[in-house]
Amino acid sequence: MDYTINPNDPNVSTTFNKENDKWSISNLYDTPFTVNSLIETLQVIDIFKKKYPTDEVITDFEDIVRDEICQIFGGTTITE
Repeated sequence: MDYTINPNDPNVSTTFNKENDKWSISNLYDTPFTVNSLIETLQVIDIFKKKYPTDEVITDFEDIVRDEICQIFGGTTITE
């Protein structure tokens, strides 16, 4: 499976190096979020989902957090 990156896409990864069109592990440490902090956020979201199982705001926020994790690694969960 091949992935292509559009550097002009507003959802492009925060770890994408626009100068040479490559994703870089070194950029991982410069992101505003960390994988650990986002996973901890998902753990809190899971607690909210148990308390409010039909709340769309919680579900939408979970989708945003999961996409942020993917963007750190140069991907996205968003499909068009």
